[in-house]
Amino acid sequence: MAFSSLAFLLFFSCLFLLYWKVAKQRQWLLLLLASAYFYFSAVPAYGLLLSLVIGISYFTAISMEKQPQYKRIFLSLCLGFLFALLFVFKYFSFFSVSLVEVLAHFDLRISLPHFKFLLPLGLSFFTFQTAGYLIDVYRGKIKAEKNLGIYALFVSFFPLISSGPIERGDHLLPQLRKSQRFNYARTVSGLQLFTLGLFKKVVIADNLAVVVNHIFGSLPDYRGLSLLITIFLFSWQIYYDFSGYTDAARGIARVLGYDLLDNFHHPYFATSIGDFWRRWHISLSTWFRDYLYIPLGGNRKGLLRTCGNTLLVFVLCGLWHGASWNFVFWGLMHGLLLSFQRVFSFFMKQVPVVPSFFSLPMTYLLVCASWVFFRAETLADALYIFRNSLQGIRFFGSPAYVWATLSQMFTTNVWEMGIVAVCLICALAIEVFSWQKNSAQRFARLPLLLRWSIYSTGIFLLFFLRQAQITTFFYIQF
Repeated sequence: MAFSSLAFLLFFSCLFLLYWKVAKQRQWLLLLLASAYFYFSAVPAYGLLLSLVIGISYFTAISMEKQPQYKRIFLSLCLGFLFALLFVFKYFSFFSVSLVEVLAHFDLRISLPHFKFLLPLGLSFFTFQTAGYLIDVYRGKIKAEKNLGIYALFVSFFPLISSGPIERGDHLLPQLRKSQRFNYARTVSGLQLFTLGLFKKVVIADNLAVVVNHIFGSLPDYRGLSLLITIFLFSWQIYYDFSGYTDAARGIARVLGYDLLDNFHHPYFATSIGDFWRRWHISLSTWFRDYLYIPLGGNRKGLLRTCGNTLLVFVLCGLWHGASWNFVFWGLMHGLLLSFQRVFSFFMKQVPVVPSFFSLPMTYLLVCASWVFFRAETLADALYIFRNSLQGIRFFGSPAYVWATLSQMFTTNVWEMGIVAVCLICALAIEVFSWQKNSAQRFARLPLLLRWSIYSTGIFLLFFLRQAQITTFFYIQF
């Protein structure tokens, strides 16, 4: 059930009414049943897989506390089980095919099985969330959750099971143990955030996706400025699709009384690649930092080791996003850029202060260049874009060339061009307004007529610009 579907809206409306009627000490049980229905309604067989993960990790955490002398063994076995599942369902076919192709270059012909399973919903997310919980219990940072039902809800909580954010045990579990009381202001705030998330997804991301998908589906027909514009549009499509999911998930949870981690903090206002990763998919970047980068030595083992750790982490981050060489190169590119930043800072006695009017657009351009690998179907498609995106650059300033490019991109009608322009204006307005401190309070202080005009316009656009053929969120495939 996509958050933007009518089925989900009916599901959540019924849950909302029941949630505040049941006894407060049973709220978690209702949420657990709702989460089970949400997950099992997708692919029931994979609901059993999720149940297996919950059961094994629950008893592993309990065992680590009861028998601390064996906790390293318990942790290793359970992490091995979790990542073996991830490998089989997500990566086996990729590595099998890749190995066969590599050996073929050396005239070594072998045959390996390669099969592709339907990826279980949220597998990458709940695997990392469960692994983080187990490591925290192992380190003594948190106590193992004794209530199996509460723990099952922690892993399967329906707002975040599909695409995160990747929650931490010390943040979400204490909230799940508490009884929640209805709060009108929090409910309104949650509904506003949920609606904003739907607006980002349905109005902005999906309409940009129509153009992006069309051009990526027929790349040989496009060169020059059209490719640059497409990558620019995709940068906002992927951002508003994923941040739209996060806002919707956080809004749903807030209505029910829970606070989820914020996954984004204006990433395109970043002034360096390092700053970008402090703002983009924050729950994933901090997971890799806390559970992989720092245990590997972080930046404490010298420059060479720091760069090696960075490259390894970002290659794995790329693989986390998908079993494809495109994602490996996407992660490697970010790792190389961060390593270059480290080397530059190491050898410069005094790092010059770069004005934000230069560093901000430069960082954005580098991020957009990396998005080419992320969106392209194959490495050949990515290389095609890099080879041909600057073709005819001397004409980029010509109004006739720009108009011809836009006319080729927006082949359906002029309205499509206007819709994309409206989407970009809305995206920029949202970013600029939400960048201000206490933006929610500022919005609440707007005149009543203006606020309801914004609500009405947003709801109108949600219905008027809805793309029927695009329903799922982009990151659900990961």
